[in-house]
Amino acid sequence: MKKINQANFAFVLFSVITSALFVLLIWSLCHQLKDITWIPNITHILINFWHDFRFRHSVGESLLTVVFLYTFITLLFVVIKDLYKHYKWNDFIKHQTEKALTIQFNHKYGDLGYPILVVVDREPFALTSGILKQQIVISTRLIESLSENETKAVLAHEAYHCLNGHPFKKWVLRRLAQVMRYFPILKGLSFYYSIWIELLADRYAIELMRNKTYLASAILKMINHSASRGTRNLVVTADFATTAINYRLKQLLDLQENLHVVYFSKRAFWSSIVIGVVFTSIVIYSCI
Repeated sequence: MKKINQANFAFVLFSVITSALFVLLIWSLCHQLKDITWIPNITHILINFWHDFRFRHSVGESLLTVVFLYTFITLLFVVIKDLYKHYKWNDFIKHQTEKALTIQFNHKYGDLGYPILVVVDREPFALTSGILKQQIVISTRLIESLSENETKAVLAHEAYHCLNGHPFKKWVLRRLAQVMRYFPILKGLSFYYSIWIELLADRYAIELMRNKTYLASAILKMINHSASRGTRNLVVTADFATTAINYRLKQLLDLQENLHVVYFSKRAFWSSIVIGVVFTSIVIYSCI
């Protein structure tokens, strides 16, 4: 059984909350639709739906239906948009792959257990990419700027993301938090998860290298590059960049220190509690 660390706990908590929200919203929609007469004519169905929505249900029930439709339509739009971006990213790395270095790196670092793609690019970056099948992508510019041990530390960091499927999980949390912005603690949990997967990946790399110096120097070089670094609008990735940099540097200074990362603000917590109570009350009231 996989150990429940900070990132896993945040992911489970996020999943429970969003599942509960979807149950409430889907139940409300089904309750709204059950009174509609399904005549095989799209115009009549839409008229019946509007009449049922406007006159046969309470304001609260209609509100939940609107929230569901907003969530579903926004999520569908975001998923389609991200799938297109992911397709463009895959097309980019396919055409920019440096074949000789890719073969060399997979042979040299095969013990990490995950495929490595070396791409020709002027920007220094390393990341884990993929939905069902994760792979490590590293640029030639970053390889040029790092020593051999620093490169291995970076690749070990990314291997941890592959091992735990972080790119897909991070994308799911980020996008659900975006479309369910009316429940603010989800954004906090998503950010908390993003911080801890980087901290845990750093710990994994340090343990594998048996030395924190290589990872620390690689991070500092990435910080120096970040000021002039371009921005890539990537999705379904977990990258070795400046994410959670303050926490990562603090961890490197003292590996034994218990880092305190806030899940979410008190305002987000109490706002979400109120919204959850309102949603639940509407569903219970409609059942009476």
